[in-house]
Amino acid sequence: MKKPLRTLVVCSLGAAALACSGGAFAQSYWRVDGGISKSRKADLKEDGTALTCGNAACTEGAVFDDLKSSGIFDLGWGYRFGFFRTDITVASRNAYHLEASDRRGENVSAEIKSIAAMFNMYFDFPSQGSVTPFLGISVGASQNNVSAISGTRFAGVPDSTFSAPGGKKTSGAGALTVGLASQSSGGSAVEFAFRFVDLGKLKTDAGDLTVNSGGVTTVVPYGGLKGRLRATEFTVGIRF
Repeated sequence: MKKPLRTLVVCSLGAAALACSGGAFAQSYWRVDGGISKSRKADLKEDGTALTCGNAACTEGAVFDDLKSSGIFDLGWGYRFGFFRTDITVASRNAYHLEASDRRGENVSAEIKSIAAMFNMYFDFPSQGSVTPFLGISVGASQNNVSAISGTRFAGVPDSTFSAPGGKKTSGAGALTVGLASQSSGGSAVEFAFRFVDLGKLKTDAGDLTVNSGGVTTVVPYGGLKGRLRATEFTVGIRF
């Protein structure tokens, strides 16, 4: 996996250098995108069993796959040269949400935010009309933040509440994109795209799990949660 990734990065940088040196052949542009991101298979699991119950004997923590959806706001700058484009984008996804229950009926809640910087390469298929299909591939890095975890019905006990630390993780990221671009006579374009994005690892800090039940506060060690932020996304963008 590392060798193909190195090759992609080298080729991408070479393409960007060609764009910068191409004079009239290359055309710079800005881009703004917005859309919706639906999380997929987060595999968010506790390191231990202090917080959740994942099987009948509660010997494993629960696994949470659904982190709901988030809006996307994406800003970038790049070059177009021939049928190829390269750009650098920074995107914010700040509304993923963990809202789930384990086998005991315990409710777990947290907010997840992600900021990602990507280097993107696109190939625009030759087209006779104003609508051009394209393919894209992206590599970059993200910082994923999980808020403090909170919940109710700890271990299935009514009227109990609990809290545990959140955390942040910087990780590699990547995406694959397919889409359509509608070109205008002035050189700008409107893009409609679908992509699969892997925003890398999610992690909360180990620390104290604080439980309040019947007026009594209990603190126990907690190993944290680990998972991965993946999503399918629909976006609409303007390139100008």
